[in-house]
Amino acid sequence: MMLRGGISKVLGGSSVAEGLRGVSQRGARSFSSSVFSWGNGDDGQLGQNSIDKSGLRNHYIETTPIVVPGLEGQDVVDVACGFKHSAAVTADGRVLTWGKVESNLLGHDAGGMTDHCLHPRIVSEGLENVKAKQVVAGENHTAILSDSGDLFTWGWGGSFFSGAGALGVGDTDGRPHPTRVLIGGDEEIKLKKISAGKNHMIALGMENEVWSWGRGENGRLGHGGNSDCLEPYPVELFWDLDVKIVDIACGHSFNLALDSDGKVWGWGKNDQSQLGLGGGISMDVYAMEDMPRQLESLDEKKIVKVGAGAAHAVAVTDKGEVYSWGMRLWMEPHLMSALSGERIVSVDCGNGVSACLNDAGQVFTWGKGYNARQSGVLGHGDTSRHAQPELVQALASTPIKKVTCGNRHILALSGMPQK
Repeated sequence: MMLRGGISKVLGGSSVAEGLRGVSQRGARSFSSSVFSWGNGDDGQLGQNSIDKSGLRNHYIETTPIVVPGLEGQDVVDVACGFKHSAAVTADGRVLTWGKVESNLLGHDAGGMTDHCLHPRIVSEGLENVKAKQVVAGENHTAILSDSGDLFTWGWGGSFFSGAGALGVGDTDGRPHPTRVLIGGDEEIKLKKISAGKNHMIALGMENEVWSWGRGENGRLGHGGNSDCLEPYPVELFWDLDVKIVDIACGHSFNLALDSDGKVWGWGKNDQSQLGLGGGISMDVYAMEDMPRQLESLDEKKIVKVGAGAAHAVAVTDKGEVYSWGMRLWMEPHLMSALSGERIVSVDCGNGVSACLNDAGQVFTWGKGYNARQSGVLGHGDTSRHAQPELVQALASTPIKKVTCGNRHILALSGMPQK
């Protein structure tokens, strides 16, 4: 396995935290945020200009966070992890992608590389005169939301045998470059947040309505049934109940939504209790909810953030507490007592791993640190499992404002988190 030293070595002995502390002295935006990556980089998703594989399993891994060199000086404001690729958005609205060159994931020609794009490259075609503000990455696609609320997608469109992809453009043809997606067929309908699953997406509209599209298997679209949907369609139950949604999160084959009263709703696949509805251990691989259901066990809590992974989920209360459920470990939300004393403000989930930020911008991770595809993904300098949340020591003095989990890697963006 290829391991590297601590962050100070990568930064040539300097500290990103020192640069951030200097902002108050030098004035706002006098620095560019740094992006850190760690975990499995077999497909170039770490952006480290290398995939020097080694070890018995012949993998390239980084067990501690290291700076993504191609993003230094870029003033990054958002990052996203997919299954085999990564993406970033800069303050001036440019989009950069890197990782596996397949299924039109990257939205550019990868500089002529045929297998892996090892460093961030700008996505230009299809985004002329578009300023991106958010980027998300699914297993087979990438999407951005512009500052005017318009959605653009690219990647794999679907197939006869595998069903619909998540592009939302009305057919199953792949798109090599960003393509505008009309919401409800109306150019006037705008969005304020998007989220990507394996082969589906959900979006939050300006009127707090929820839209979904893509693969319908396991009821993940929330339309009732398992049918695919090639274009964005509203999750009508929220309209019918006059429920206003304020946050959304896509898991692999399920979704979570947070309403204006701090209540959590879930729908889609539920074979590992990833919806947190209780009912005891089930071995039913077809267990699902094809319409949103409220997580009643959290009724006494006000939830402010939610995260969804491959088969588990995490939620944060207004008091900074963290609850987790799924993976057949907890059928209902379970308090992560190891984080008592921390005020958590943000969470995200990957494939068996979770990450969160406290109000000081420190990163905590836990979950499956080692399997055939997730070596070192927790960032603790080893390939062990960590069942309880632990501070990522390599970033302890570097304020982080966003941490995002992919299938087998994690990205972190420096800066102070929103509280």
